[in-house]
Amino acid sequence: MKKTKLIGNKFRWFINIFVVIVMLLTIILGSIFYLAPRLIKKDNSKIVAANVTLKIDNKDPKNLSSNRILKLTKDFLLNKADATASSYDVSLANDNTILLKSLQDRDDESRDRLVFGLENKPYLTLTDEKGNPLFYKGFYISKNETSPNRKKTLQDFINGDPKDFEISLDKKPTDSIELNAVPHRIKIKVDNQGWNEFIKMSNEYNFLNLFNRSNDGSVNPQNQVYFWINLKQFIHEAKTRFPKEWEASGQNPVNFAYINNSANPEVKRDNQNNVISSKNPVLKLEGINARKYLISAISPIGLLSPIKSESAFYILNNNASGLTDKEIKAAVNFSQADFTFKKQNSFYTISENSNQNRYLVVLLILFSLFALFLIARHRLFGAISSITLGFFVFVYLAIITAFNLAMNPIISFAILAALFIVINMLYNQLNIYRKEKLDEATNIRAINKLTKQGLISGLDVSVGIIVLSCLGIFIARNYLNTISILNFILALSLAIIPVVLNVLMLRSWAQLEEIEKNQKVISQGNKVEKTIIEKIDLITKSKYFFIGFGLFIVLGLVLFGIYTGVYKTPKLGINLGKEFVNSNYYIITPEFANTNITFDLKTAKKLLEIIQKQPNIISAEIYQNSLANNDYVIGIVSDKNLADFINNDLLLSAQKLLKDNTVLFNLNEVFISSKDSLVNVAFSVIISVSSLLIISIYLAIRYSLITAGILFIKEFFLVALTVTFMLITRARFNNAILTVLIFITLINIIDTTLHAAKVYDEFKKELIYKNFVYNNETIQGIFKLHFAETFGQQVFNIVLAIVFIWLELNLIRHLDSAFVLGFGFAIISLSLINLFFIPYIWNELVIRKYQIKAKRIENNYWKTEEIEEETFSGINDFAI
Repeated sequence: MKKTKLIGNKFRWFINIFVVIVMLLTIILGSIFYLAPRLIKKDNSKIVAANVTLKIDNKDPKNLSSNRILKLTKDFLLNKADATASSYDVSLANDNTILLKSLQDRDDESRDRLVFGLENKPYLTLTDEKGNPLFYKGFYISKNETSPNRKKTLQDFINGDPKDFEISLDKKPTDSIELNAVPHRIKIKVDNQGWNEFIKMSNEYNFLNLFNRSNDGSVNPQNQVYFWINLKQFIHEAKTRFPKEWEASGQNPVNFAYINNSANPEVKRDNQNNVISSKNPVLKLEGINARKYLISAISPIGLLSPIKSESAFYILNNNASGLTDKEIKAAVNFSQADFTFKKQNSFYTISENSNQNRYLVVLLILFSLFALFLIARHRLFGAISSITLGFFVFVYLAIITAFNLAMNPIISFAILAALFIVINMLYNQLNIYRKEKLDEATNIRAINKLTKQGLISGLDVSVGIIVLSCLGIFIARNYLNTISILNFILALSLAIIPVVLNVLMLRSWAQLEEIEKNQKVISQGNKVEKTIIEKIDLITKSKYFFIGFGLFIVLGLVLFGIYTGVYKTPKLGINLGKEFVNSNYYIITPEFANTNITFDLKTAKKLLEIIQKQPNIISAEIYQNSLANNDYVIGIVSDKNLADFINNDLLLSAQKLLKDNTVLFNLNEVFISSKDSLVNVAFSVIISVSSLLIISIYLAIRYSLITAGILFIKEFFLVALTVTFMLITRARFNNAILTVLIFITLINIIDTTLHAAKVYDEFKKELIYKNFVYNNETIQGIFKLHFAETFGQQVFNIVLAIVFIWLELNLIRHLDSAFVLGFGFAIISLSLINLFFIPYIWNELVIRKYQIKAKRIENNYWKTEEIEEETFSGINDFAI
């Protein structure tokens, strides 16, 4: 037996060390060779984002609402950008104007390409091998067509409207969700005319295939129909960016799309002119990705839908690194809707700070601080948990990069918020073990408690995050869609690595013979700490805390009143963003008769000082108009009409500063309606409340109705304190509030679930005896001890939140401060609530529960045969 036990111990040593080494090697090698090339990119630009204002020309207002146009535009851009499209934010300024913000198009070329692609819709165009369109006004143009009114060339397409060269499509050509859909095979619905004309084309190309078939088995371009998305932009790109290659292709988009500027197959022959080999042409990928424009080159035979009841044909989408099926569908639906865009203005949001985004530095600092703290406090267990945390960060980043997400400030914020959540999960696991050791439990009992509570509560947390994420995914606004998807990834990664893997690793290490004999190596409590914990009383003095809470809320309201008086409007008193105020948005662009004069940054700053002295200015900012010319514009948001002030007083000041009386202002005015943003806020509130309802039902089943009530009570306090903190610090209330609200709900669900698991364990006697009643002193003692034990964790969270805010505001540029302040204040508020309010409220609710239960017992409610037998058995068990 001894030998068997020794071998088992040696094998356990081998497995433990092997797992740790594998994790460390994965972190080190994976970070160097996989993550570093994808994440570490130099970017010293001061440009934060490109802003574009688009005027909507709705040709069918009865059947096409502005919200429908917004959705189509979102779908097109969100699918165009990347997997979750965190780089774009699209909103309605009013029913006739769309505001677009892009975090990835931060130079003139990219911005102009973005605008061109929106003004010129990505129509579906079918051409022959020479690039000549095959349809005009919905009718097929036969190769034998001789009439000049019907025969159309590539030049006609370039000079005309691409919409005229479409096949006649249905009003909604594609469905985002298709039953029995086949990947890489996209169904395009046509009307009766489109169906008949497509059949004509198919028959003619079938005839061509019989006579033009190649003897060597290679593709004959004459037998192919070329299916394009956004052919006009492709030609524009070819002409402007690659003029030499465009000329080399014979000014033929089909040839230009392929490597070597030829659509003909590469055929090798011997001296007797026999074919040795044949190689089909390959679409370009570098420089210009032709695979995102030329979707398919194929004979149309067999593309018609076999279902007789529907008029449709199929596009085969087999291009690697090209458009996805979803992107093609979004582009076709967007182009078919009867509206167009016209650019009103475009400019760049700029930052004074030209440093790179240092989110990796912030990540490393937070990780290092936590790792050092864990190792100092929990020794070996702390070291193991730190390795697990590092492994989680690597896996999480690897998944994000695998989705080809552009690493922008929003993604960086979500990653750091995820790190904060995982840190608290690991802290909670180690505290479970440490608490048992403080109670002088054996190593086996302590590790069993860690395994049980750590796994169950961790999986409960993952369920909560998944519910919230699934609901949040449906809001494609202000990057909330992206963050919800990242939180879904977080939930799955959290369940596997910090919960299951870390708990099993800690259990395996704790069961080593050498560790069992020398438990000081792992996390160990001490009597001094236990004495301090027992002296902490957060319940008996709770009434003072509620008074403090009330005074804090009053302070926020007083400061709001003071700010309102200073700025002469409540809208500025609460520091609302332009999204939540019915306001006028002015973009001031100077026009110079003397071309040697420029509107430089110094002049713009002096004019900005004059503007900010005016009343009713919600915001005023300097934007860069063009990188090439290095000139600037000024944006003003006000709930009053400032046209007279701008065209008179401000213009006069500009002329004096520039010493040129010929300077004029080109004033672009957009009315911004708050309706769209308020609807999104309401929708976010519905998402949060729905998540709370679902999770409260889950917690009520898993734990108790009181736990479900605590969830809502915490949410109320969290929102109230976070909003008050933001009022006092003059944080801006803009669209970032939507994301902050979701994160408030997220951390509330996580925290309440973790506390519920521990509290429920303390009241486990009730599971055995249904008529057992805790007295008030025992209940208060349980809550007093439980929340005293979490005192250190709450203080740690407050410190970590302060560090988080400072690091993010100083090292991550271009990130809306409302994100950082809102999340940081929410963490601080949660810790304060856990320290000063929830212990008393939870204690009182449980006391009330048992008072009601005791009264029901006194009234003989529980006197049933089953309970009497249970009581008798319990007494006998106790006697034994």
